[in-house]
Amino acid sequence: MRRVAVLILVLASCRDIAPVKHPELVEAGAGAVDQVVLAAMADARRDSRQLVVYVSATWCQPCEHFQHALRGGELDSYFPSLRLLKFDFDRDGRRLATAGYAAELLPSFVMPGPDGRGTDRRIEGATKDADTVARSIGPRLQRLLGVVSPPRP
Repeated sequence: MRRVAVLILVLASCRDIAPVKHPELVEAGAGAVDQVVLAAMADARRDSRQLVVYVSATWCQPCEHFQHALRGGELDSYFPSLRLLKFDFDRDGRRLATAGYAAELLPSFVMPGPDGRGTDRRIEGATKDADTVARSIGPRLQRLLGVVSPPRP
């Protein structure tokens, strides 16, 4: 009986623990990019998330390194409230350029403006090295977002 009481107390206290937040990768839908971004910005605000437009490609090795680190939870503690709205460079390049998200190098991370269009607040490119997330992408993304400590994936 005593064990049951302890178990009930432990379980009751667990409901007050906030769930751990993780960075999210959300595929962008069809339509005009600025409108897609505006809708994503509204969703992000509602969910207390910070939205960044992420441009990637299947052939981009640094993009794959970044997504592997993201899926593996290596960036959770550095970007817990980050939501990345993912576009594919090959599929979406023209419509991205129309909305101010054209990229010269990949991966590209762009802060959207209040109108849903791309801003000058962006980072582009990375090395193909296996540690590119820790040494290049992570620290630059932290500066873009105003995050303080460097990632160590």
